[in-house]
Amino acid sequence: MSVHISSACKKLDYTGAKREVLLEFADHANDDGICWPSRSRIMYNTGLSESAVKQQMKELRDAEVLVVVDQHEGGRGKVPIYRVQPEKGPQKIPFSEWCDARRKGSKGSSDDRQRGHTVAPEPSGEPPSNGVEDSLHSTSTPAESEKQDDGKDKVVPAGKFFTGVLMDAVTAAEKSGAQVHPPPNVGRIGARFRELAKKHDTPTLEAAVTYMVAKACGEVEGEPKAWCGPDRAVDAVLSGWEVEVPAPEPPLYEFTEEEYREHAIFRIRSRSRNKKLWPQDTQEMEVYGITISELWPGEEDQVRIVADDIRDGLR
Repeated sequence: MSVHISSACKKLDYTGAKREVLLEFADHANDDGICWPSRSRIMYNTGLSESAVKQQMKELRDAEVLVVVDQHEGGRGKVPIYRVQPEKGPQKIPFSEWCDARRKGSKGSSDDRQRGHTVAPEPSGEPPSNGVEDSLHSTSTPAESEKQDDGKDKVVPAGKFFTGVLMDAVTAAEKSGAQVHPPPNVGRIGARFRELAKKHDTPTLEAAVTYMVAKACGEVEGEPKAWCGPDRAVDAVLSGWEVEVPAPEPPLYEFTEEEYREHAIFRIRSRSRNKKLWPQDTQEMEVYGITISELWPGEEDQVRIVADDIRDGLR
């Protein structure tokens, strides 16, 4: 088996039986692409019928991906020797482009469909018309903020949406310093929210998410610190539970300008007990308009200023 030939064949845009037959030849080929697998061997390894193998081999020969280069005598006649030529076959689009097309939901060209490219369906942008609210339009929540190429809001399934809201709330709680474990059975939680979305509105279910996280953080009065299910959370919200908003903190005391000036005089005196003023002291004196006489009345001659050029202006 040649890794080079096998890897090149996997990059060809073939699907189904043709791809299986080609990869079987590649598994038997050497680095030059030479191989001679029997038809029975191909049938055994691929599970295809003899007629299907014959048909795919014929199509590969017509495309010159398989070429008979020689024959040698076998037990039942002449055995053809093939050369696998992957460079002759249609190439797939690059993997990065395929991922982009799948992520964007591009419909792709007709050539892509004929060659067998897998193309993700484009969302319609409209909620399902079955009379049941099983999905939500995007508003301002991060979990709903996905956009289509045409700028319209993408419809997000209710289960996926509320699961995203729940995980965002857990992340926010952890960042605020709360000790909370990840919710168990996230898939089951999403399934329950999908069913509850048929009966309750979005604000009620968002409040239920808040209750679940608050209970898991031990912030619900009279309830143990543990996770609960969406049904119990909805019942608590409908029973009147609301998020406790902490009382606003009293405003900090605002100092007056005169008080700032008195504190500045105190700081300068504390730093300059030997009556030696450094540049930071003189700068602060200029800001608050403090003179040497205010600092040490009657002792101006004993004050030493590092910056002599501003001494006269401070007296």
